[in-house]
Amino acid sequence: MMLGSLSVVVYALAAVTTVASIGLDAVPDGGPHLLGRLAGTAVGVGGLILAGWAVATMRRGILGAIRPVAGSVMRDGPYRYVRHPLYAGIALSLMGFALGRGSASGLAATVILFVPSAVWRALREERAMAQAFGPDWDGYRRRVGFMFPNPKMRSRSRTSSRP
Repeated sequence: MMLGSLSVVVYALAAVTTVASIGLDAVPDGGPHLLGRLAGTAVGVGGLILAGWAVATMRRGILGAIRPVAGSVMRDGPYRYVRHPLYAGIALSLMGFALGRGSASGLAATVILFVPSAVWRALREERAMAQAFGPDWDGYRRRVGFMFPNPKMRSRSRTSSRP
């Protein structure tokens, strides 16, 4: 099995295990209070929106392959702010829904299984992007955050017309 296929399998297994642990976790005494449920659900929905925005922006570039399918570095939509908004969005949604359900095992699975598998896959994608796009990718990588926005970029974009 090639390493690219292995990363898809590991990533998918981590996601499925995390979702299962959120759904199967026994929540004592009805789980978190209403405010905790609402806050967790809001984070979860926000993560889903971010992931959906990433998919809608990338379109055919979301194929499960490590190698880039787009002809240039994606800088539209959420890719203006983070290099891996799909992984960030899924991680936020899993964490939010785990918190909203009061699922300690779901939160642990997200942090221990899903996030490392997403980071591993994202780093492999970054190597492929560097090979495919060279200096253009390097400049983008220096300006835009990995899975969280780069605060330095925000302050620079206010002082210049182009990031």
